[in-house]
Amino acid sequence: MLGYDDKGAYLTETKEHELGEPKGGKLTGEIVTRRPGKEGPIGISQIPSYIISQLRGIMPIQVQYFLGWLQGEIEMFDAIGRSAGAHVSSTYPTEKSIVKTFVEEYVDIKKKGKPFNDLREKVDEYNERQELRGEEGIPVSWSTIVKKGLNIVKTERAGERRTEH
Repeated sequence: MLGYDDKGAYLTETKEHELGEPKGGKLTGEIVTRRPGKEGPIGISQIPSYIISQLRGIMPIQVQYFLGWLQGEIEMFDAIGRSAGAHVSSTYPTEKSIVKTFVEEYVDIKKKGKPFNDLREKVDEYNERQELRGEEGIPVSWSTIVKKGLNIVKTERAGERRTEH
């Protein structure tokens, strides 16, 4: 609207533009612009989806969320919560967050000098559950947990030695 659509300058001379003429600034005072070669905001092929979108938009919010759940756009928990006016959303654990949780447990056990049997069993049980999920599962290797845990312990000990000297 203010004409700050700076797009550089023309590098070649044409019938409409001179060499070095700025490309921007032609939209000064415009709020909405049309794309070149397009007639109107939507094309004929887009009319059915536009009508469906508009019809869905005038439905009560609860119906909109219900349709979203039916179409797989949103989880049922989220649909019910949002329909009730709560700002809820579902998150899913990532491999990074799962590994971080196991590594933190590993570090705690290592500092206390206790055996890792219980944690190892916990990781194995977790991996068995992930195998049941198939491709959606996020298995975690014990060697990754040990490697990252030992790095953290080593780093903390080195930091403690520096502060002692």
